[in-house]
Amino acid sequence: ATRHVTVIEKEVFDRIASELPELDLKMRRANLMVSGIRLEDSRDKVLTIGDVKIRLRGETRPCELMDEQCPGLREALDLHWDGGAHGSVIQGGEIRVGDLATIEAGGPEG
Repeated sequence: ATRHVTVIEKEVFDRIASELPELDLKMRRANLMVSGIRLEDSRDKVLTIGDVKIRLRGETRPCELMDEQCPGLREALDLHWDGGAHGSVIQGGEIRVGDLATIEAGGPEG
């Protein structure tokens, strides 16, 4: 149970959308989009959004289904964790659009 949540970066999505105009946000099927946070190499860090804490477990690797949605998407997401990260919820709560997102080194396993 390490993939409760998938997270993508708004800045990455905006860059790729400018390169692939047919890209639609719904194609990504991520649970959360954050802005101002780099997800690359975030394994074992804790992402906090609103009341929620998520232990990031690893990179969300793009697969062949990406190209079925939008030709070229898999390659566009293949570097620098541009496909986002996945993690497990270690503290539940409420998240609202516009909540501040922060990332910090993880403590003991949760």
